[in-house]
Amino acid sequence: MMNNYAETFNTVLDYYRNDVNHLQTHLCGWLWKSELEFWKIPLAHISECCFQTYATASFENSYLPSPLNKIRHRVWQFIDEPASSTYARPDTFPNMLDGLWWSVVTMTTVGYGDMYPKGPLGRVVGAACAMIGILVIAMPIAVIAGNFDDLHKTNNDRESYNRVQKEKKAERTELINSIPSKENCFIHEVKRGK
Repeated sequence: MMNNYAETFNTVLDYYRNDVNHLQTHLCGWLWKSELEFWKIPLAHISECCFQTYATASFENSYLPSPLNKIRHRVWQFIDEPASSTYARPDTFPNMLDGLWWSVVTMTTVGYGDMYPKGPLGRVVGAACAMIGILVIAMPIAVIAGNFDDLHKTNNDRESYNRVQKEKKAERTELINSIPSKENCFIHEVKRGK
C-alpha cells in the first residue's frame, strides 16, 4: 500500500519528529487505521488527547461487504495506486523508447508488427514516415473540407436568393391583380356572368 494522503503523511512526519501522533478528527477512522498499520505506528504512540477520538471512531465493516462498495474500493485503489493493478504495470516494454515506438505505430496504424526496424535510426525513420503519412492524408482533407464549406455556403445563398425572387414575383402578381383596370374589370364581369 502506498501513502497518497498528504494530510496523514504530515501527521506521520510529525510523529517521527516528536514521537507522538496527533490525529486529525475530520478524517475517517478506516483511513487512520490503515495509515497506522502501513507506517507500523503502534496505538500506544497516539497522543492521549487524540486516542479517545480514535477509540470511538467507527471501524465497522459497513462499507466493505456490499459488492458495489468493493468495486468502488478497487477503482479508487487503482486510481490512487496504479501499480496495484496487474494491468497498469509497465512491464510490457523493456524501455521508454520501445513504448514510444509502440504508441507511434499504434496511433498511426502502420504495420502489423511482422516487419519492424530493429535499430534506433530505423525507428526514427519509421516514426518520421508514419507522421508524414498522417500529414499527407490530413492536409488534403482540410482543403476538401474547406471547399465543401464554401460550396455549401454558396448553395445556401443561391437558394435564399431564389426564394426571395419567388416571393417578389408573388407580391408583384398580387399587386397587379389588385389594380383595377379595363381588362381586369372586363375579366371580373365575365366571371360574374354579366
